[in-house]
Amino acid sequence: MSRRTFGTIRRLPSGRWRARFTDHNGRQKAAPQTFTTKAEAGRWLSRTQSEMERGQFVDPKVGKELLSDYAALWLSTRLVRGRPLSPRTLELYRWQLRKHILPTLGKTQLRHLGTAEVRGWFARINGPDGPGQPTAAKCYRLLRAIMQTATEDGRVAKNPCSIRSAGREESVERPMITLEQLDAITAAVGERWRSLIDMAAWCGLRFGELAALRKSRIDLDTETVMVAESVSVLAGGVRHVGPPKSDAGRRAVAIPPHIVPALRHHLERFSEAGPDGLVFVGPKGGCPFVCQLRC
Repeated sequence: MSRRTFGTIRRLPSGRWRARFTDHNGRQKAAPQTFTTKAEAGRWLSRTQSEMERGQFVDPKVGKELLSDYAALWLSTRLVRGRPLSPRTLELYRWQLRKHILPTLGKTQLRHLGTAEVRGWFARINGPDGPGQPTAAKCYRLLRAIMQTATEDGRVAKNPCSIRSAGREESVERPMITLEQLDAITAAVGERWRSLIDMAAWCGLRFGELAALRKSRIDLDTETVMVAESVSVLAGGVRHVGPPKSDAGRRAVAIPPHIVPALRHHLERFSEAGPDGLVFVGPKGGCPFVCQLRC
């Protein structure tokens, strides 16, 4: 057995050579293969030492998980600002994986998922037969986030998702409606839903925030509304109420004075009973997600 400053090399009874070293945690590690010559084993140890010094070494025995298995683990443990993924985001990520990522890459081991494989996959979903550029960009960002965690976990040496600008969406900017168009919409929806349109247009509340809005969140004396909850509809029509997507989503918003009289009338006539009742409900008590196209 030869002694070196890093690692050891030993000749086996077969005549081949085995290289071993001690990692940063004091554990003995062996090369995943044996070598024909002592010099080959020495070169492998030198490369390994260099990778460890640069913080790029990955144990050859790890990274054998399939992308499909690791993605499932990632979804169940992912935290955003210390919180688990919301049910709506979780549902979206599972759909993106099932439809656009795993059919091509799911059976690939993490250690074998390289830049070439990612580039070929992205070229297909971003091409003319793919789901469209915005969806392709979203799927790329999801795969990049999963592989970044795999890199931090020591499953792979580097993130293979390195295509410049691939995660940037190129959606066409949505036009703004005019005041005349807004007036036409409020006139067309009927009296029950006019304040919903007013709150969306003049207060900037999203539809999920309006569907979850309760009377206790509105203060007509100070002309403010507190946004603290949002509704999303999951697969199967399941209605989920939770906090806004980000911390910035929880906010106090001024209510313009010119829509306060109509809002006051709405609260008295159309809102759910009780101080904590829903502001916007259908004539039979249903939430706007169901009623918006029927009423």
